[in-house]
Amino acid sequence: MMGLKNRPLISISIFISTTKNSIFLMNLNIIDFQKVKNFSQK
Repeated sequence: MMGLKNRPLISISIFISTTKNSIFLMNLNIIDFQKVKNFSQK
């Protein structure tokens, strides 16, 4: 019974960590894109 109760929590925590990582990577890509835009304008 405990194993079945713990499994959804584990999957939710994995989902949250993966979404945090993807948002972090998206933010890095946006920052790089802005740098490239600023560099090309000079």
